[in-house]
Amino acid sequence: MVEKKLKSHYLKLGRDPIHWVREAGELRRAAGILYKEVLADYNEMKTGTWTGKHYIFAQYQMLSGYALQNLLKAIYIKKHPEQIATDIDKITNKTLDLKVLINNLHITVSREEFDLLERLNEYVASAGRFPIPRKFEFIKTEENSTESIVIRARFNPDTDDTMFNSLYEKLYTIYSEKKPIEELKN
Repeated sequence: MVEKKLKSHYLKLGRDPIHWVREAGELRRAAGILYKEVLADYNEMKTGTWTGKHYIFAQYQMLSGYALQNLLKAIYIKKHPEQIATDIDKITNKTLDLKVLINNLHITVSREEFDLLERLNEYVASAGRFPIPRKFEFIKTEENSTESIVIRARFNPDTDDTMFNSLYEKLYTIYSEKKPIEELKN
């Protein structure tokens, strides 16, 4: 009896897009807190005063990607409630790629925004959690390097955080619209 009630509650929460939006907002706030430290570290690196403390850039990117992922999933749930009613796994496990989510929702983004989603995918998948890529095939190296080193996706602190927040607001506006998603494509 308890398990049946828990499962019912679990499905109810998972099918309600507002819970995904709230989580997205919390992840965005956490990323914003980390960004202040990332920016300070970046500026110290540029001036040669960085002390080598733990650099939390990957975790900032991971949380930024998770925020967009949750927001995109909220839009998906709002657009496809019938699919979520029959298979909650469609939202929780099978749609992790930010580019796939944006394309499946037919949301138009700029080339720069799409590139940001592509870079954030690496962090959503593993870069903010593990010291190495999830798969060996994901290792990138500098062409002119004498050593083979793991290279993470490039980050421009002068533009990427602004673009992330702009894209988040754009997606939140789409989520908040009263019109069906199909009408928002144009």
